[in-house]
Amino acid sequence: MATVRERARARIPSRPALWGELPLVLVVGAVAIGLAGLVSVRQFAGAASVSEGITRLERQRAELEARNGELEAELSYFSSLSRIEQEARQRLGMVKPTEVVYLQVENATPPEPKLPERYWPQEAPAPPAPSRPWWQRLFSWLPLP
Repeated sequence: MATVRERARARIPSRPALWGELPLVLVVGAVAIGLAGLVSVRQFAGAASVSEGITRLERQRAELEARNGELEAELSYFSSLSRIEQEARQRLGMVKPTEVVYLQVENATPPEPKLPERYWPQEAPAPPAPSRPWWQRLFSWLPLP
C-alpha cells in the first residue's frame, strides 16, 4: 500500500511555488498602489495650496496697485501749483506781487505797557531851599523887633 500512496502523490501535481508567494505579491502590489495614490493625493493637495497662495498674492497685489494709484493721484494733487497757490492764499495770507492789499488797523496806537510801580520814573526830589547867608542866619537867632 505504500506504493499506491507514493504513486498517487506522484500523479497529483504539487502546488507550484507561485501560488505560495501569491498573497505576498498581492500585499506588496496593494501597498505600492496605495503609496502611488497617496503621493498623487499629496501632490494634488500641495498644488491646491500653492494655487490658493498664488490667488491670495494676486489679490493682495491688485489691492496694493490700487492703493499705489490712489497715492499717486494724491501726490499729483498736493504738488499741483494751483493747490499750492490756494494754500498759500488761505492759510498763509500771501498775495501775488502785483496785487495791492489794504489793511484796516483798528487801534492806531498800541496800548501802553503796564509796568510795576517800582519801574516807574521816580519824581525828582524837591530842590533844597536856597540857603541864606551866614549873617542872616545869625540875626534870625537874635531877638530883634
